[in-house]
Amino acid sequence: MNERDLESISRFVSQQGAVDLFAYFELDRDAAGPSVEAAIRRRRSWAQGQQANPKYRQTALWLIKNVALCKRALSTERTAYLAYLNATAQAGALEILGNVMDGAVFNRTLSSEREEAVLDRGVQLGLTDSVVEQFIETYLDIHEAFREEPEAAVDIYELLSVSESPTPEAVEDAVRRALAKSGGAGPAATQRRREVRRAARILRSPDRHKEYQRERAQYSAGVPGLAAPNEREAQLDPTVSQLAFRDADTSSTDPPTDGAFMLRGDAPPAPPSLGGRTLPMGTKTGSVRRPSAPQFEIEGDLQRHVRVGRSPVELTFTVRSASENRLHGKIICDRGWLSVTPDRLDPDRKEQVITVTIDPALLTRNRAVALCTVTADRGSRKSVTITAERARIKPGWFVMGALSLVAASGFLLWPQISAKLFPPPPPPPPSATLHVEVNPKAGEVYIDNRIIAAGGRARDIQNLSVKRPVLVRVLLDGFQLWEQEFDLKDGEEKTITPTLILTDPMDYVPEEEAIQGRMDQEAVSRAIRGRSTEFQSCITEHEPGEDRVERTIEMVSHVLSAGHIGSVSFNGPQVPSKGSIHCIKRELRSLHVPIFEGDYDVSHEAFIVSYPNPTPGSQ
Repeated sequence: MNERDLESISRFVSQQGAVDLFAYFELDRDAAGPSVEAAIRRRRSWAQGQQANPKYRQTALWLIKNVALCKRALSTERTAYLAYLNATAQAGALEILGNVMDGAVFNRTLSSEREEAVLDRGVQLGLTDSVVEQFIETYLDIHEAFREEPEAAVDIYELLSVSESPTPEAVEDAVRRALAKSGGAGPAATQRRREVRRAARILRSPDRHKEYQRERAQYSAGVPGLAAPNEREAQLDPTVSQLAFRDADTSSTDPPTDGAFMLRGDAPPAPPSLGGRTLPMGTKTGSVRRPSAPQFEIEGDLQRHVRVGRSPVELTFTVRSASENRLHGKIICDRGWLSVTPDRLDPDRKEQVITVTIDPALLTRNRAVALCTVTADRGSRKSVTITAERARIKPGWFVMGALSLVAASGFLLWPQISAKLFPPPPPPPPSATLHVEVNPKAGEVYIDNRIIAAGGRARDIQNLSVKRPVLVRVLLDGFQLWEQEFDLKDGEEKTITPTLILTDPMDYVPEEEAIQGRMDQEAVSRAIRGRSTEFQSCITEHEPGEDRVERTIEMVSHVLSAGHIGSVSFNGPQVPSKGSIHCIKRELRSLHVPIFEGDYDVSHEAFIVSYPNPTPGSQ
């Protein structure tokens, strides 16, 4: 599918109020072939019956002409269409994420907490971590911003359990496992997710990986926790049962006792005291049991857009506790033009309404973005993005003041201006009424280049100007354009009957490579038989006579896939005259029938009409 086809489908489903073509046809995205065929047949049948309905005509025509395109998008080329839908949805989600980044980056710096909030927002928008991380990298490069440096160094190889030269596949598998283990809420889980994502960024970039290895080599020389694996094992050898520290007395020459280590002047400092409590070397302390972290939800949209004037504007959102624990926490907004009330969560309430006040006087730009973050103590964190935009209309009190001034002036000068303020209603302008009856009964009727009717008949066209001529035009495919100007008088009611001149020779003959399609036989037959009265009028006009007999004529027509009749011929012992045939062709060419696939199809119809009796006095 090319870009033009995809844009055509997108415009169509947008006009129909549907999300995509699957939603319009009421199909799942993994629907089987028979289900797709049935849905398309159902919609096509509906479209063929709505071609004459002005309300649905454009929709029906698009469906009938693009049946093959819909089949390709929903079946044979479904993968390409789904990729286009995903790309479109991702572009919209990244546009929203750009607003979030506008509020997250402050003083050209992206803190770890705000980056975590951006990543969480990306997950809510349906984006993967890799897509969001790439978007953050691009955003920081464009805006020349930087990430906040981590507070403590972490060995990324130990964190992800990978070698120092892992393959890209090993990195992705390790990141996926580490993030799965870091699920849940709480400061520890949040910090671990940040470390895992930072490690992923380093290992995915060869330049960053080399820089990290260089810094790690320099740093590990003085920090046992980041030493090389063999050195770290020697430092933490569980076979050592004692540690003897000697004072750094340069005058002492006693050798160290067996089983003890000397703390040299260039060695790292001793670990902090355990407060009198000691553990045997190699003993595990076990996991520390923490109380379950309180969880909460923010009800409503996390993306708020507010127009402000000169007065402060308030907006609210509700924080609802999702557990039985008491909810402690705080609410912080990162811009000075926002103030929040209350700024602490009430632990005794399950639901709390938070009010954020926007002070337009502190806005430095016409449009600004900020984050208000709700952080639970030892719990989760969620943010609301607020976009404030100055209103482009004047505040209402200026309007009220102007109206008050006008009212006061009017009260004082009422006797002089009452006649001008409330003049008597003017007499209605002179106008006329027009009726249009087109022969044949088809075509679009235009009055002064404005379409009035599409069926060849327009009644009660009122309020027409009498100051200038009125231009009437009738447009019908296959016929010469009819137009004429009329001078109307005030109150006049005029009827005009335009007679259209046929320009189509109606001599279509199928070529050898033409494909015979399958038309809607019932609809075509109904349309042709609907003109049987006009056919009889054609024969009566061109073959007059008082004494008449009934005869059967057989009419064979080539119906073209574009939706009209291309030729007609007659079979049987009684054939109409040339004048009658020309008149019948005018009636047939004015018909609009359902379009279909292929090039043409053949219609056979028989009619009983009256002819002049060739032998007067006999029947």
